[in-house]
This record gives sequence, C-alpha cells and structure tokens, in this order.
Amino acid sequence: MEGTNVNLINTCSTGLNHIDLEYCESVGIEIQCHKNDFELINQLPSTSELAFGLLLDLMRNITMSNNVTKRDKSWDYLPFVGQQLKDYKVGIVGYGRLGKMMAKFCNAFDAEVYIYDPYSDESNIDSLEELFDICDAVSLHVHVTDETRHMIDYDLLSRNVNFLVNTSRGEIVNETDIIRALKECKLWGYGADVIEDEFGDPSKSPFFDLENSKLNCIFTPHIGGMTIQGQTKAYKWSIDKL
Repeated sequence: MEGTNVNLINTCSTGLNHIDLEYCESVGIEIQCHKNDFELINQLPSTSELAFGLLLDLMRNITMSNNVTKRDKSWDYLPFVGQQLKDYKVGIVGYGRLGKMMAKFCNAFDAEVYIYDPYSDESNIDSLEELFDICDAVSLHVHVTDETRHMIDYDLLSRNVNFLVNTSRGEIVNETDIIRALKECKLWGYGADVIEDEFGDPSKSPFFDLENSKLNCIFTPHIGGMTIQGQTKAYKWSIDKL
C-alpha cells in the first residue's frame, strides 16, 4: 500500500487476519468490515452449514467412501461403517454467532451439545481440557488472537475426542500436532476449511505432502462463506456502507 492514495479498505469479511492492521493504522488507512454488522451476519449461516457438513462427512466417511468406490469400482461398505450423530457428544468452542448456529444444527440431530466459551454465560464447560475429555467431536468457532493461536495441541487431541472440525482459521490449531494425532489414531479425522499458511504458499502445507495426504483429512479451500446467497448479501452490504 505504500506510495498509494488508498485511505479506506472495505473488506467483505468478519476476520481481519489478512490485513496488516498496524501498518494501516500508522498511515491512516480506515478499515471497514462486517465484524459488528449483526443485522447482516445473523442472516449468514453459510460457514456453520459447512462446519456441520464437514462433521457429517467425517462421521459417515462420505468423501473417503466416494473416492474409493469410484477409484476401485467397488461396492463394499464394510470399510466405511461410520458414527451416528444422535446422542453423540459434540463440543462447540466459541459460542458467538457461528457457534450458536452450529449448536442449533447439532441439536436438531439430537446430539448432546457442550459449549466452551469463557466469555459466554451460556457456556456449560469450564475448560478446553474438560471439553476434549467429554466430547466425541469438537467444532471450532473462534477468531485468531494471542489467546487462541495454537490453542488446540497434542495434549487436547490425546483425550477422548475423535473428530475435529475447523472453519475458523488455521492458526487456531497446531498443525504438526494434528498430523501426529492422526498418525497415532488418537484423532480419527480432521475436517478444515482453513490452513495456517493459506496467505503464503498453501501447496507447502504439511497436510499436502505425499505421506500426510493419506491421512483422514477433508479440506475445502476457505469456502465457508462462499455461497451465492451469502456473498450477494454481504457484498451489497459492503457497497452500501461506502
């Protein structure tokens, strides 16, 4: 941005980790985003819908069975017997807008929902350790801060949890620990819409090398908010703010 006449960045997002906020503040560039546009974002369940889809995909081996069935032209269900969401214990980390939507979807399928959010009165779990001890699956719905960066580590992944879904940001988890837990079968599956270096060179992600690519992971290229309905509403709102 140096040497330009730009004095405003209007980003059609709630997250801001793709913008150098310190630099923009130092040169007087104003930042607009949707973080506090509650009238808009409460109409945008797209990311939570994807998180729920990733959870079902992992639990029922949808992507894995599809790939094997088409590749091998086989019709054998035995390797893909999955888990039922009814009565499954699902943990929600972060009980803001998206976390509440995810909990609503899980409740509709009769899952047992547990909530960890130290900033919410609706939290019914006192610590991440307790959540990962109790729950069979955990879904992450938090922003990147110094407090949340790499908050999901090997110790947590070595507890009871079987599946982890991350539609927040790649920096929330320790990706090396995710890979280790998958290799050691402490974690059965990881579904993510994000990786840590997606603004650098995503092709160099440790998940995508030949050996690790065989692990039970599902990745989507940050498509959480990428629905026609959601994008139409969000971009119109951004334009109208100018």
